[in-house]
Amino acid sequence: MVYHGEVPASWRHLLALLTFTNILAGQSFSAPAGIRPAVRRIGSSILPGGRVISPLGEQHVTGAGPFGLLIGPSGRMVVTANGGPGPNSFTVLDHERNGQWSAQTFVANSYDAEQEFGREWRGIFMGLAYGNDHSVWASEGNSGKVSLFDWSAARRRSIDLNLGEFKDSYTGDLALDAERNLLYVVDQANFRIAVADLKTRAVIASVRVGRLPFALALSPDRQKLYVTNLGMFQYKMIPLADPAGPRKWVCAFRPSDFPARRRPRAPGGKPGKARSMSLAWEIPM
Repeated sequence: MVYHGEVPASWRHLLALLTFTNILAGQSFSAPAGIRPAVRRIGSSILPGGRVISPLGEQHVTGAGPFGLLIGPSGRMVVTANGGPGPNSFTVLDHERNGQWSAQTFVANSYDAEQEFGREWRGIFMGLAYGNDHSVWASEGNSGKVSLFDWSAARRRSIDLNLGEFKDSYTGDLALDAERNLLYVVDQANFRIAVADLKTRAVIASVRVGRLPFALALSPDRQKLYVTNLGMFQYKMIPLADPAGPRKWVCAFRPSDFPARRRPRAPGGKPGKARSMSLAWEIPM
């Protein structure tokens, strides 16, 4: 009746008022944060667009750039490998008996400071493997080492992958065979998997894999190791580069490395002489 019949005169003013009110309400918008500026903080944060976000559960602060994550078998320990920006570190979350979580972050050394695990510890990457409830195996990335960090005794024990024919190793993801005391380590720089004996802390085997191995997964029966490779190229030293200069590599191309090119013929003249081209650049380290 309202849509197809005549509207009584007593309703017309009311309907007009409701329509006008809805139009005004529909044109009024505001961000959930109102006029408050964007801010990042523990608990709820405000995005630049005015939206408010909050964690669904508990929130615990780690070091900058948590890239690796490990949860202990008992669920009492959680460790993150923090790759920066800023100094590398790892954060240990411990579930205490009172039901609360405590967090402690251990920062790798800068060149002018000494921290818990000695001056030689400079960095950490994504790889983490369980040692016990107060220690973890962690890859150190650019140093080519994987180390056991025991924060109950402030002790660090390392296994170096830079042995024999392998140089400039970069340690990445880890997979642990606890029953056989074997640790599988990704060496991203040399496109291989190194197998370390944890009893002797020595590399006992090395297996070439695809370009830029990244992640590992050990099968439940420990008979197969799965490796994902995400690289496209195999990098090599620039031809004619001088490896003796660690701070500055100068790569010079001889004129004979380029085909000769003739100058364009001048109007009414003879063709120009062949000319060669040389090129050199410096790469600061």
